Amino acid sequence: MSKISIISPSFNQAAYVTRMTASVSCQTYVDYEHLVLDPGSTDGTLEHLREYAAVNPNVVLILEPDRGQIDAINKGLARATGSIRHSCAAASASFATDQLLMPDPLPRLSTNHV
Repeated sequence: MSKISIISPSFNQAAYVTRMTASVSCQTYVDYEHLVLDPGSTDGTLEHLREYAAVNPNVVLILEPDRGQIDAINKGLARATGSIRHSCAAASASFATDQLLMPDPLPRLSTNHV
């Protein structure tokens, strides 16, 4: 079983972040980390992310300034420890906070990883 890193850049995504974190939390695959990067949201996103990280030991919350989504993705990739990086958005390197993870794709990613 390979560890999977899920990278989610976020900034002022309060309208979406609850559904996104729920879609990751319901995964049955256990060997993953979810890196969520936020440069300082002011719309309630940070409060939700802190609650999410407090109850999910697989979450790595990175709260620091960035130069936009691609910079956040690159920071996440630099800190990721998984041998597989889940890809869903810009530049095939992230899982944005306005996207949902379908039920249990992580075992398929792990099985199909070469």
